[in-house]
Amino acid sequence: LADNGADMHSYLPTAHDIIEIASADLFIYCGGSSESWADKLLQTSAKDTRAIEMMQYAHLVHEEHIEGMEEHHDHDDEYDEHVWLSLENAAEICDGICAALCEVDANNAQIYRENTDEYKGKLNALGRSFKEKLAHCRGNTLLFAGRFAFAYLLHDYSIDYYAAFEGCSA
Repeated sequence: LADNGADMHSYLPTAHDIIEIASADLFIYCGGSSESWADKLLQTSAKDTRAIEMMQYAHLVHEEHIEGMEEHHDHDDEYDEHVWLSLENAAEICDGICAALCEVDANNAQIYRENTDEYKGKLNALGRSFKEKLAHCRGNTLLFAGRFAFAYLLHDYSIDYYAAFEGCSA
């Protein structure tokens, strides 16, 4: 829906976007507080649009405030919304999307399942590669000088971090 390079942290749908979503057979979105507009839109839509909220398929972690971070909001109990940056979450999300695609387009279900299996194989291979490379690292801490969106990835591989800012909001 958004243009290339658009800041997704402050995205709001246009009237055209709302029409597109309302007429869709399947709407896939991340979820969380950044996309609270999507939940409201789906609740008021006249059509019963099938929707996938990726955060529902993910193992969620809370946004952390690590010593030295500059806080950008006052939400203490907010989940980090960058769930796809965990390869494990990405695989679970793929399964959810595949099931929804098979439901709305049963004629092509076998293709969706094959593509999902192939993609999950690539995710697993990438995960093994990360583990192999990390096994040879001398350190286990990342220092990130900008806005931080990689909590899930680092959590999966037990990497400690320090970042200048919590979260990734613009």
